[in-house]
Amino acid sequence: MKSAAVALRSRDGTASASSTPRATSTSAPRCPPPRASPTRRSSSSTPSRGCTSRRTPRCARPSSSASGPASCSTRSTASSPSSASPPPRRTCASTASSPTSTPSTRPLRSHSYFSVLTSSSTEDLPEDFEDDDDNEDTFQPLKGNVVFACALDGWGFRPQQFADLYAKKVGVKSSAFLRGLWGPRYLDKKTGKVVGKKAIKSADPQPMFVEFVLSALWKMYELVLKDGGESNRVKKLVENFQLKIPERELKNKDPKVVLQSVMSRWLPLADAVMDMVVECTPDPVAAQGIRVARLMPKREITPEDAAGCPEVVAEAERVRKCVEACDVTVDAPVVVYVSKMFAVPYKMLPLKGVNGELLNHHGASESEECFMAFARVFSGILRAGQKVFVLSPLYDPVKGDEVQKHVQEVELQYLYEMLGQGLKPVASVGAGNVVAIQGLGQHILKSATLSSTKSCWSFSSMMFQASPMLKVAIEPSNPTDLGALIKGLKLLNRADPFVEYTVTQRGEHVLAAAGEIHLERCIKDLEERFAKVKLVVSDPLVSFKETIEGEGAALVERSKSAQEFAERTTPNGRCTVRVQVLRLPNALTKVLEESEQLLGE
Repeated sequence: MKSAAVALRSRDGTASASSTPRATSTSAPRCPPPRASPTRRSSSSTPSRGCTSRRTPRCARPSSSASGPASCSTRSTASSPSSASPPPRRTCASTASSPTSTPSTRPLRSHSYFSVLTSSSTEDLPEDFEDDDDNEDTFQPLKGNVVFACALDGWGFRPQQFADLYAKKVGVKSSAFLRGLWGPRYLDKKTGKVVGKKAIKSADPQPMFVEFVLSALWKMYELVLKDGGESNRVKKLVENFQLKIPERELKNKDPKVVLQSVMSRWLPLADAVMDMVVECTPDPVAAQGIRVARLMPKREITPEDAAGCPEVVAEAERVRKCVEACDVTVDAPVVVYVSKMFAVPYKMLPLKGVNGELLNHHGASESEECFMAFARVFSGILRAGQKVFVLSPLYDPVKGDEVQKHVQEVELQYLYEMLGQGLKPVASVGAGNVVAIQGLGQHILKSATLSSTKSCWSFSSMMFQASPMLKVAIEPSNPTDLGALIKGLKLLNRADPFVEYTVTQRGEHVLAAAGEIHLERCIKDLEERFAKVKLVVSDPLVSFKETIEGEGAALVERSKSAQEFAERTTPNGRCTVRVQVLRLPNALTKVLEESEQLLGE
């Protein structure tokens, strides 16, 4: 399994796309059992879900990411505790949240299967045991903002859970044991001290993370996959853990199903992620005060515009202050940001509303998929049936009639609280909450700003730290289904903000995704939900784009003297990218041309 850390936090404060409820089924193959096997390379890359192993098998997710939430969302790679880790063993994917955490208080259930430390040292770690990176934006397991998880089997944990368990057995402070669980830290069983690699005298030392965490997981996998759910050892394990697993699940003939039942109840992924989110992410009031400059940056207003509409400028500033304060009073203007649209089958929508009224009584001719808006309320109280203005990113309140085409008034239908994959009707939602809105499918393509007043700046567009890398050409197995494929691609493009759909000059329909697993999920959704036709998928496509004219030497001298370059600054003002393009030297061009046959092979 490859190891990856997936960030759940949203730096710009908008609702995370990876949080959207989507079907949890996946076509990706299950991770193989934790036994020695030949190494196999894989280049799979996924924004928000997955198991990992040193064999790098493919496993799968949030929507957002989740989409979710999952999104999709952002990724960073978590470094291994030590290169001395056993190569054939399984590790796990890591889900990371924002920093500034406190140690978890959720205890890990103890049982006789784990090998427990026998030393009783109460000595703390040395003073030089400090984090290598104190930047609050970094992902560090010791900060509590990383969850090691396998989404396919439904389990996940934070190092704090194992630290709490073993610290009690050994008799050391939980914080001291936690600091030794990550990095090149070893337990000297003779002295009972946590030491560095140079001080350990064992013939075959293992980092504490491998010895006390990964080894336990490997043994669990080996036991369940080898013995099955009806063995006495597994039943004793379930009793010691005090796990509530139905008897029919333990009697399942497929050991992988039994493994999923045991692991998901022993180390629930949802509990680990929720604890991390609560401890590591700021509350809406604090977050909006920090991020309002990114969410609603102040625009430059010319003296003419300010003189022509002073009331509009004053009202827009008042709305901005309400967003900054996360104002939930009755008089506060309603401001909502829709981060994505997601599709929900009509059969999954509630039939009755808050007061028992009949909902979603659609006719047989209507689409089977209903597009809901995944949104967050930043100011005021949003109510079902309320009329709001939909503001596109190009809307400017001081321009008057010039931008009327970028705003439209709509009436919301129903509001839902998202509970996993379920939807619960609600009458109103206050600032700081996330909500699903029905009734905007015909008015919003992917994202937009909702406001109860036209005197409101539209929110900044969402930023992704990566762009779709894997591109494939798709076509229906039956050419007569081309119309259904095009319709399905348009629906998928709306349902997943990270997907890109284009048509080439040759008429090929190209789908771009974040990685192999993301692409598999998109193809599955196309075949089963949106297009409902069998597809033929090409090999990955690679784009070659060049053509720079002019002599290389002359162009270099000209660039040095004139300093010609292209410069762009990101919307948040944090990064400035300066690019200068030069033609390849003639000598290199000649070598490439002479090696054309060799390169083609």
